[in-house]
Amino acid sequence: MTGPAPGAARRRVIAYLQAEMGARCLRRTDPSAVARMILGTAQNHVSFERVDGLQRPEGFVPGVIDARWLGVAPEARQESTEA
Repeated sequence: MTGPAPGAARRRVIAYLQAEMGARCLRRTDPSAVARMILGTAQNHVSFERVDGLQRPEGFVPGVIDARWLGVAPEARQESTEA
């Protein structure tokens, strides 16, 4: 096996997220849940590539980051200035 075992990789991502949350670069939330979302998304993408023979789409990583970083909530509505 090359690279860290899955548990070690998860612990490293959790430690990174905790440090970023401590530095107030990230909103405080459950770092374990965020790590599992990140690693699970990567694992799922690789699985589909292997099974379906898909090529890596250029927009996948930016799209995932936007969805994870910004969330999937609708954009805030602007108040109308019209009476």
